[in-house]
Amino acid sequence: MAIALLILLPAATVEGGPLQVDVRSGVTAESMDLAFEDQTGDHIAPPTTPTTIPSRPAASPVVAPARDSAPLRVSIPRIGIDGPIIPVGIAADRQLDVPFAQTAGWYEHSSLPTERGASVVAAHVDFDGQPGLFFNLRLAAVGDVIHLENPDGTTLSYEVSSVVLYDKTDLPSEDLFRASGDHALHLVTCGGTFDRFERSYRGNQVITALPVS
Repeated sequence: MAIALLILLPAATVEGGPLQVDVRSGVTAESMDLAFEDQTGDHIAPPTTPTTIPSRPAASPVVAPARDSAPLRVSIPRIGIDGPIIPVGIAADRQLDVPFAQTAGWYEHSSLPTERGASVVAAHVDFDGQPGLFFNLRLAAVGDVIHLENPDGTTLSYEVSSVVLYDKTDLPSEDLFRASGDHALHLVTCGGTFDRFERSYRGNQVITALPVS
């Protein structure tokens, strides 16, 4: 049985209109509650019932991915995150095809690191009883530096501007997957209270980071 992290992708990112997507996540033997916090670090009450993401209106047509220019590696030195990235899309079972365990997935229809709009990188918080690549993402803080390694050997640096654990009903998917505006990097994983009946976490941990000039 899989743990699902639900993200509604805007229609601009998938063919055929809005789509509620289950992001695969592996079952951990001792799944834990990853406490909800606001941006100041204060604890807030987790939701008390399972949640889903509401549908949204259609947007612009899907844009072909540029896999050859996708980032190859992500690291956040202060909290010990360092792992490879591979491009991912939507699998036949309507799930965002996040790689196993210690590999992150760059959503292939999100913006490249050099483009306007948002780049989206997702990874597991846990998998098959072990911590996933983004297990420590909840420890990120404003001001932390994130590095993305590119295929040409260059490294792009970002500074974390916000750290938010959203209830799934409050996930700002329009902004998360936006294709316009100033460039930003969004790192996403599961978080919050673990619902043992639904076999999923009730929240989405989202880190937003801006390029270091």
